[in-house]
Amino acid sequence: NLIQRSSMTGASAYPALYITGSATNTVQQSYAANSVGDAALFDTGAGANTVDRSTVTAGAAGARAMRFYNADGNTVVDSRLLGPAGYGAFFDATADLNLIQRSTVTGSAAYPALYITASSSNSVLSSYIVGSTAAYIVHSTNTAIGGSTLLGTNVIGAAVWFSSGNVGLTVSSSILAGGASGAVVRLSPGQSFVTA
Repeated sequence: NLIQRSSMTGASAYPALYITGSATNTVQQSYAANSVGDAALFDTGAGANTVDRSTVTAGAAGARAMRFYNADGNTVVDSRLLGPAGYGAFFDATADLNLIQRSTVTGSAAYPALYITASSSNSVLSSYIVGSTAAYIVHSTNTAIGGSTLLGTNVIGAAVWFSSGNVGLTVSSSILAGGASGAVVRLSPGQSFVTA
């Protein structure tokens, strides 16, 4: 299935773009926005889907521009995931093997741009990530960030915050900057095989 050069907008608790239990769908050169809740949700069983050259934005406090929930093998490329009052991209509940590439991911002054929890083998490559803390990763394995720029904008924000329970994380060939009083890379206790 293909959604191309289209606009999807909402103002409710339901996402403007919602894919569940479906694979190999493509959203291309399109716009999805929600002023109240998450803008896009790839839910359980959503696999091998692609968002290409599109803009996804969530306007509400704490909302997620794009959420991957138990959804595997999806790709976001050449796109913008914008959370001016919340998160840009949010991976949780074993959202594994997903890729964000050549994209812009933004969060707010209070929320990370990229949030990964309880997920495995997700990659962010050649992208621009900026938020209170640019990337916050917890209880996840084999996360890879490469060739990207990560900026923490909160005065105590970090470029990358590896919270507890992570294994096999890599940050390479990237530009990192934290807040004026924040860490560039913050490591909480309980990390294993972290390379930065």
